Amino acid sequence: MREDLLDTQIKSNIENLVFYNIPEKDDEDCIEESLVFCEQNLKMPNMRDSIQILKANRMGNKGERIRPILVKFGSFKQREEVRKNGKNLKDTNFGISEQLPGEIQKRRKTLLPELKKLRDEGHKAYFVRDKIHVEYCNKVSVFVCGDFNSRTRLINDILPSDNLDRYIDVMWHDEVPNIPTRCSLDTIANRFGKLLIQLCYNTGLTICNGRLGNDRDGKFTFCSPNGRSLIDYMLASPNDYDKISNFGILNINEFSDHSPLVFEVGIKTVTKENLPKVSSFIKWEKDKVEEYKTKLNLYKNVRTEIVENLQQVGDAISAVKSLTDIIYNCAFEVFGSSRLTHEKGI
Repeated sequence: MREDLLDTQIKSNIENLVFYNIPEKDDEDCIEESLVFCEQNLKMPNMRDSIQILKANRMGNKGERIRPILVKFGSFKQREEVRKNGKNLKDTNFGISEQLPGEIQKRRKTLLPELKKLRDEGHKAYFVRDKIHVEYCNKVSVFVCGDFNSRTRLINDILPSDNLDRYIDVMWHDEVPNIPTRCSLDTIANRFGKLLIQLCYNTGLTICNGRLGNDRDGKFTFCSPNGRSLIDYMLASPNDYDKISNFGILNINEFSDHSPLVFEVGIKTVTKENLPKVSSFIKWEKDKVEEYKTKLNLYKNVRTEIVENLQQVGDAISAVKSLTDIIYNCAFEVFGSSRLTHEKGI
């Protein structure tokens, strides 16, 4: 229930962003200040034409530090358009972030050293809620197999190095020498076949049919009264050819008009130890009691509504859980902290 409450808080703030270190002015219009900030610092000169700010206000009580501005946009799509321009704030004193519950922020803060370590190792790592998401793109093997309804003839499925990477997103195979030449008994190409070839260009996958194992001539995989064709494929990166063995095309049988593709894939199991885990705990502090009471009072109407809606035993159980979550979350925001521990896993 506690995690459900956090999810509810995140969803309720999904259209919000927080801007940091925008100088405060007397009698300022926070909406106008936010618009100017986006235009000048986020490099969005035409944002007033497509993005709407519903409201904006300073967060917290005025003091010595510059208070951040909480901004609510017209939609999540508009918010994301602004957030993605946060890259323009690099090497400045300004900042921009999502509005997240206090507990999520504390969990992220605890994980920051681990995030930095992963990035220093060259991984693409970032936060998703209170977890670190890592893209191990260069360490993952991908195999795609199935009926594509694609006839590719002998169109080259490996884009030659002709500097087209300046214009389109492609994958090269210069590091993989002596890629076997592909053969095919099918002499026709259709629209889906050309789309499949484009998929190969964009992803670095290649056609295994007519190239590996026992299928050196690119056998037909489909038979109908209209003729035969090759429309069932296995796709893989040349870097993974050594993982594939005994690739072949079986004969058509009475159960299908498609020929089965058979192959074996050798996979190594990689064990990772000491996976990071966040442990949360609460330590009571007398000097923060009033702050805790203030937090609880923010949910006064919610607590009253929960109690007034009691009708039966099931409602009472649900009410106890909801009230417990409110008490715990408020306590964690005031007294709570998180620390990074490790556990063994695969």
